[in-house]
Amino acid sequence: MNQSSHRILQIYAILGIITINCEKFLIAIDKAQDMGPVGKSVNSRVYKIKGICFLPLKLEIPGEVKPLLSGIRGVVEQGMYFSYNYDLTNTVERASYSVQGMSLYDRAEREYMWNRNVCKDFIRARIDTNWIIPVIQGFVGVIEEEMEGKKVRLALISRRSVKRAGTRYNVRGIDDEGNVANAVETEQILNFDSTTYSFNQIRGTVPVFWKQTGVFADVSLTRSPQMAFLPFTKHFDNLISSYKRVIIFNLLSTTKEGEVKLTRAFEMNEAEYEKKSSSNMRYCHFDFHAEFATAVSIGASIEIRGGRRVRCEVGSDACLPAVLPGCAAQKRAAGSGEDQLSR
Repeated sequence: MNQSSHRILQIYAILGIITINCEKFLIAIDKAQDMGPVGKSVNSRVYKIKGICFLPLKLEIPGEVKPLLSGIRGVVEQGMYFSYNYDLTNTVERASYSVQGMSLYDRAEREYMWNRNVCKDFIRARIDTNWIIPVIQGFVGVIEEEMEGKKVRLALISRRSVKRAGTRYNVRGIDDEGNVANAVETEQILNFDSTTYSFNQIRGTVPVFWKQTGVFADVSLTRSPQMAFLPFTKHFDNLISSYKRVIIFNLLSTTKEGEVKLTRAFEMNEAEYEKKSSSNMRYCHFDFHAEFATAVSIGASIEIRGGRRVRCEVGSDACLPAVLPGCAAQKRAAGSGEDQLSR
């Protein structure tokens, strides 16, 4: 190779190594947008991936591979984020349990790290994991204002699970391991004065076996509720293990045939499951679209014309139906001030 073929490439980070048709490529981030810091420290800056490049371990990229690389680029350059110092894969609460001095890779929550598989060559080669930058898919937004003469920073982070991901009408329901399609954990982080507040919501598709192939297609159950009970149990066992107490909000319609079918299947398993977890789980069915068609205000509770007020309570904690479509579950961690919501 002559000197004229050399070039210097400035990159933000290395995502990993991918193998396509027996050819290995190093994936590097060469364009990124600074979204600002999400934590109290300026070192908590987050970056959105705006461009990636593929560096072949051989001299040239084979022509038949280029369309595949273009497809990968299209996925990675839409909604992927990273940080050099802030753990985007974990909530503020989970991150507080991490051992000091661990690399971002070593303490990352596997469910939300999207480049873990392409880092396997680095791990096998025993490369220092401080070189590995975890990437999430989802959304990160940050705003800063002043209140009472003090700076207020509000960050919104959405993390999409790597488990059972897919396009909306092609991936629905639950799998045999209890994972629901397109699960997303969304965290609101408020930094004010010397205090950090964190509020988390988790959403996902209705946890039964079902499919819907298009917007106007009928909803159909692919397994009976009885056949779905074991995965259903795994799903909620995981939620309760993580969030201790769970409030499920079902926001499906009470009149649309397909949504009614899903509610019946869900409620059959929920009633059976609640028998063994009654102290940790509550269920509330709230027809979101019907109720909000006549809602007159939203405040400390939701008021409906006719004087109806919706509020669900578990012990001394209270929460409102989530403003999200589908099924939802929420917990308040005792003493932590952190709420979790899942659907």
